[in-house]
Parts: sequence; C-alpha cells; structure tokens
Amino acid sequence: MKFFLGMDVGTVSAKWALIGARDRIEALKARANSPVAEVYAYSDDPTKAIAVSSYSRIQGRPLEASAKLLAELFEHVSADEIGGAIVTGAAAKL
Repeated sequence: MKFFLGMDVGTVSAKWALIGARDRIEALKARANSPVAEVYAYSDDPTKAIAVSSYSRIQGRPLEASAKLLAELFEHVSADEIGGAIVTGAAAKL
C-alpha cells in the first residue's frame, strides 16, 4: 500500500500529513531522526494511520520551506512510495 501525502503551505508555516498502513507509519515514527511529530488513528480504517510533521515556519520563503520539509521526509520514504499528493493553503498555487 502506498502512502498519500497532503501538504499545507500557509503564509506563516508549512506542515505535511501522510496516510498509510498503520504498521509502516508507526515504523516511520520509530526511526532515528524521524520527521514524524505525531501519529493519529485513521477513523475509517484501523489498519491505517496518519503521520504529521511539525510546523515549519516559512519566513517568507514558502517554496524553500516546503522543499526542506519534503527533503526531510524523503530521507525516510522514497518518492516511489507516494501514491498521490495534494497541496493546500495560501501558497498552494505556487
């Protein structure tokens, strides 16, 4: 099962959420230097979970902040493991 990535890039901060198999999300959280700040149960399916990053202040540079957040995630998850992605927020149209 592939992960699904959502990223919110606002005017002040950016953050991502990753939905995937519960065991894979929990293993990602347990890794050294994990980019996962919190793990939440996925209410519609107990075999899935949601991982979220910490907020990252964008300091007027939304693209750079987003790229940094994604680079941290991709140190632990390959881009091939992402089945879909969406960006929301004030900077989503960039």
